[in-house]
Amino acid sequence: MNRKITFARNFKIDISISVSLIWLVILLSLPYLMWEAYWALKVGYPFIKWHTHLMLFFYLWVLGYLFWGLARKLAPKLSAGALIFYTAVLVALFIGESYLLLFKIKETTYEKLSGGYGSWYDSSHDNWYRTTESDKPRWITKAEYSYIRMPNSLGFSDIEWPVSKRVNEKRILSLGDSFTEGDGAPYDSCYVTQLGNKLKALDSNAYIMNAGICGCDPFINYVNYRDRLFKYKPDLILQTLSSGDVNVDIIVRGGMERFKAGGKVQYRKSPWWEPIYAISNLSRLYFSALGYDQLLMTSTYADENKKYLDSIVVDLFKQYAALAQANNCKLVVILQPFLGEIEANKYQYDLSVIVGELKKINNIQICDLMPFYQSYAKSHHKAAAYYYWPIDAHHNSRGYTMMAEGIYPYAAAK
Repeated sequence: MNRKITFARNFKIDISISVSLIWLVILLSLPYLMWEAYWALKVGYPFIKWHTHLMLFFYLWVLGYLFWGLARKLAPKLSAGALIFYTAVLVALFIGESYLLLFKIKETTYEKLSGGYGSWYDSSHDNWYRTTESDKPRWITKAEYSYIRMPNSLGFSDIEWPVSKRVNEKRILSLGDSFTEGDGAPYDSCYVTQLGNKLKALDSNAYIMNAGICGCDPFINYVNYRDRLFKYKPDLILQTLSSGDVNVDIIVRGGMERFKAGGKVQYRKSPWWEPIYAISNLSRLYFSALGYDQLLMTSTYADENKKYLDSIVVDLFKQYAALAQANNCKLVVILQPFLGEIEANKYQYDLSVIVGELKKINNIQICDLMPFYQSYAKSHHKAAAYYYWPIDAHHNSRGYTMMAEGIYPYAAAK
């Protein structure tokens, strides 16, 4: 009898110690939770890292434990079996999530490049012009490289541009996304700098300005020209257009309707389940099985909305060309291919309708870099991949040399 009483007492003591340890662990986890909440408010979705995925299971267990404890007070005869089963399920899911994270299964492109989740739909930190903080150095850092940039007073990665033009000066304004800014190379190796050097060797009156911004699309570039850059009186605008502009950026951000009052932007609303997708690679297996991609869209979405996408891009360039012409400026639209497109000899987004309509618009000239890239790589006895970073997929310095060579005839034309 005494042994039974001793055992019962020891068991109760063990239970008490276990409960105390559980509450201690819960209390110790609160600083981490506060830290995560701080970064969630500060940066949004990019706060989600690998440890966020895993800690989710701990907090789910805590909620389950608290619920079980409350249930036991209401029903004292409730056994620990329910909590044990719940714990076992979470442990299995934890192991599965760890496996996916370890082997980078269902990792998004944004996570691959930056280590955290990024939402294509998050416009909370964006503005009309999408420029960076001026006059403060910043780094373009990826897994394969890190290059510094010093933005000018407008936030573009270039030197300060004088507003007044010299006599006989030919000004060229380069607008585009990361391939124009020069992501993947030092400042002096981006296509704009290399093109400028070639042009100056031909004509000392040539002056080129790099107004490319990582993550931009032609709508943002146009608004920058319309509101901030026309005063520099460029004689020629070099504007890139890629498949990514249409089937990634524009498909998510929309057209001119995205630009709201007060310099704010409003992109399309993401699906309600994006937070689940963002924090769980296991959930991505499920959504992928349903046919959704990293944009949280089905693969047929672009095709189903192609007529609309084509029309808003064409309408944009009609406005773009008219504004440039009113400012005595010519517009060259540069079709810029990605590595996979060069190898497949086909743009991921069918640009044929857009290009056909642009050719009808006065004051627009088309520069398609696809055939030039293919012939350039062949003439140099190199595979197209030689000109791109393997993981990041931007041009390396060699690729930007190729890009400058392809655009040169259009920039040098009188």
